[in-house]
Amino acid sequence: MVVHVERDEVERPLVAQLEAMGWTHVPGVELDTLDAAEPLLVDQLAPALRRINLRGSDGQPWMGEDDIRRAVGELASLSLGKGVVQANLAATDMLLHGWTLPSPSAAHGGPSATVQYVEWHPDLVVRNTFTVVDQLRVRSRSGELSILDVVLFVNGIPLVAVECKSPDLAEPVRSAVLDLRHYAGNPVLDLDATGAPVPAGVPELFRTVQLLVAATGGTAHLGTVTSEPEHFHPWRSAEPEEESTLRRELRTAGLLADGPDPAAPPPLGEQQKLVGVVLRPTALLNVVRHYVIPMAVESDADGGAVRTVKAVARHHQYRAAEKAVRRLLTGRARAGRDTEDEHGGVIWHTQGSGKSLTMTFLVRRVHLHHELSEFMVVVVTDRTQLQPQLSRTLKLSESDVETAKTRTQMEGLLRDGGRRVVFGMIQKYGTGFTFAGEAEGSGDDRDLTGEGTGGSEDESPGPVPVFPECNRSPDILVLVDEAHRSHTSGGLAVVGERGGAPGVLRTEQPPAVPEQGEGRIGG
Repeated sequence: MVVHVERDEVERPLVAQLEAMGWTHVPGVELDTLDAAEPLLVDQLAPALRRINLRGSDGQPWMGEDDIRRAVGELASLSLGKGVVQANLAATDMLLHGWTLPSPSAAHGGPSATVQYVEWHPDLVVRNTFTVVDQLRVRSRSGELSILDVVLFVNGIPLVAVECKSPDLAEPVRSAVLDLRHYAGNPVLDLDATGAPVPAGVPELFRTVQLLVAATGGTAHLGTVTSEPEHFHPWRSAEPEEESTLRRELRTAGLLADGPDPAAPPPLGEQQKLVGVVLRPTALLNVVRHYVIPMAVESDADGGAVRTVKAVARHHQYRAAEKAVRRLLTGRARAGRDTEDEHGGVIWHTQGSGKSLTMTFLVRRVHLHHELSEFMVVVVTDRTQLQPQLSRTLKLSESDVETAKTRTQMEGLLRDGGRRVVFGMIQKYGTGFTFAGEAEGSGDDRDLTGEGTGGSEDESPGPVPVFPECNRSPDILVLVDEAHRSHTSGGLAVVGERGGAPGVLRTEQPPAVPEQGEGRIGG
C-alpha cells in the first residue's frame, strides 16, 4: 500500500509536472540497467557534446568519435578512492569549467581543447537535453541492483536524484534523506534507524549529482550529497517565477483543479513550488552554477576536524539574489538628485537565515553574469567581527576579495574599479561618532575609534564622514550590511549622491518577521 501511495501521490505527479515544464520523460523500464562503470546516458551525451563544443572561428562542430570517447571516459572514471564527496567536487569542477582534452582531432585545429559537458549560457539552453527517468535501475560494481525513484539527466549526465516517500510514514522526509545518502555511498550514521532494509550504494552515479530532493507529495526538501537530514530545507516560495506560470503548467499536467472561487485559488504545495522553481530546465542550470558552493566546516563529531560540504541556497536566498540581479538589469536609474533610483533595495533577514551566504550567492551570480561580470562589489560593514567573517564567506564566490584597511586604500580601490569584492568599515571614513542608545562598554564590537585601521595619518576624527567622489562608473554594487544601524545613527549614511552607480542593496535585520530563518527583499 505504501508503495502505491508513493507512486501515485508523489512520484507520478512530480514527473508529470516536470513534463509540463519541458522535460522529456523516459520510463526506466524502457532503458537498459545502467552499469556503475559508466552510469551515463551515453546516447544522449555524445550528440550533446557535438552540439555544445563548436569552433570559435566558424561555429561548427569539431569533436570526432575519439574525442567523444575520451571525454565520456574521463567523466565516468573520476576516482572514488577518497570517497564520493571528493569525487563529486571534482566532477562539479569539470561540469562547470570543462575538461582540457589534449591532442584533439584535426578538426579542432589546436594542441588542446576545453570540452564543455553542459551549455550554461541562458540564451543557449536549447543545446542541452533534459530527460527525467523514473524507476531507474543501476547495478553496482558488486552486482547489487538499486532502483532510484526519479533521476534528472542533463545531456545524459545525472544532476538530480529524487527519493519519494509516502506522507503517511512517521518521518517521510528523514526516511527519504537517509535512503538518498545510502544510494550515494555516503550514509548518515543514524542511531534511530528503524531496521528497514538499507539500499545498496551506487556512488558512481552520484559523482555528478548536484541536488538531492526528498519528496512526500505535500512537501519536498532540498539538499546535496553532503547534507544531513536537518540541512534539507523545504521550498516555500514560487518567486522569482510567476505563480500563474506554475498554475498553468500544473493544470496542463492535470494536477491542479480550480477551486469553487476563481478569485481565491487553492495554494500551491511545497513540492509543486520546489519542482516549479528549482527543477525548471533553465533555472536548474542557474541553481547548479551559482547557488551550490563548497564550504569548509568543523566537525564536532571528529574533534573539530575540517571537512568540505556542499551548500545549496534556500528559497529566500535564491529569491533575494535573483530579484537583486533583475533590479540591476532592468531598474530605472536615477535621472537627478530628487528622482528615485530603482536599482537598489533592502534585503531583510531574520537571525540565523544565512545572510552572509545570501551575499555570497549574489556576488557569484553577478560576477558570472554575462552583462554584470565586470562589476565591482563594495561591502560596507560597521562591526569589526563582521568584516573577516563575511570576507571568508564571500571568497566562496570565486571572486577576488580585498579589504581596505585605511581610507586612502579604499579611495584607491574605488578609483581602480574592476571585477572584485572590496570590504570597508564605515567608521574608517570619519570617526568620533556616537550611536544613539549605545553606551560605552556595552559589548558592541564596532570600531568607532579608528583603532586597528592600520594607523593611517589621514584618518582624523570628525563628526561626519568626509569622503571624496572616487568613481562614477555604473558598474558598482554597494552592499551595506546591517544598514538599519549605520543609516539611522550618527550621520553614517553610506551613499548620498552615487554618481550613477547602479544599486545599493542594504542587508538588514527586520524589526519583526513571522518565520525564523527566512528572508525577503523589499523596496
